[in-house]
Amino acid sequence: MLHSPERKAALQAERFALRYKDNAESSVTMSIKVAFAVNPDGSVLEHFGFAEQFAIYEFGESHPVASEVRHSSAFCRRPDKELNLQTVADLLADCQAVICAVIGPCARQELAAADVEAFEFDGTVESAIQTIARQPFLVRRAQ
Repeated sequence: MLHSPERKAALQAERFALRYKDNAESSVTMSIKVAFAVNPDGSVLEHFGFAEQFAIYEFGESHPVASEVRHSSAFCRRPDKELNLQTVADLLADCQAVICAVIGPCARQELAAADVEAFEFDGTVESAIQTIARQPFLVRRAQ
């Protein structure tokens, strides 16, 4: 079944919410670090394998905070894709999630091995941030 871009984004946000739902039994809060695969000016979500940079945001009790930009090899454009994919996965290993326009199964699997979940969103980085920030799950409780 095909979904509109808005419905697809809503389903992805719901999936993201289920993964990072609050644990009501704990009072210790942690922020969630999310990497956005972005185009060179940082405004539009990029295909994961073509991204030359990732904007890192922290979502916590207050509004999302941009913490840094990490540069990548755009591994899909390189001859040794597997080695470069591992390098990008290592670059993002401290994040809980990656948001991108499109991601292939090999890249998704490599990130999952590092306990980083990949989500696809259509549109701008700002619209993805706003969609995620509206979710009630953003403060993850330590166990």
